[in-house]
Amino acid sequence: MISPELLRRHRFFAGFSHEQLDELAMAADDASISTNHWIFLEGEILTQFFLLLEGSVTLTQNIPDRKARQTTAMHVTGNLTTRVVNIGTLTEQEILGWSALIPPNKSTAGAQAMTECRVISFDMVRLRRILEQNCSFSHLMTLKAAQIIRERLRMRRIELLGDYVQGA
Repeated sequence: MISPELLRRHRFFAGFSHEQLDELAMAADDASISTNHWIFLEGEILTQFFLLLEGSVTLTQNIPDRKARQTTAMHVTGNLTTRVVNIGTLTEQEILGWSALIPPNKSTAGAQAMTECRVISFDMVRLRRILEQNCSFSHLMTLKAAQIIRERLRMRRIELLGDYVQGA
């Protein structure tokens, strides 16, 4: 458990009631993550989401390796040779692992600590039980996750447009 005061100061938790912040704090722990540690891998079922307090984390995705020979059978089975690419960096005060909040709870990217990190980890198994009993709390958590998704999509669009303009 962590102090609810730590959550009250974070923009993600704006709009949550004192009771909801207390519930979140009871489902949370403070943790340290060492440099280069994989916090989660792309496609992994997530049982936690994180608030990054200190440090930086690189988000990664596996993409087909264009240099590797890919057979038709590999395409059909989805068993392609891939390579890992960096798709973004998260820094202090950002939410990490939002996929834990949205079924099917599979991560859409990998996350690797680039520096020593301090995080608050939220136990989604415990938190899900609480959310199932409180529709307004669940709705607010879903809206907050949607805001993160929206912002990350916006950033990716900007990056893609930058690549497109540079290539034109």
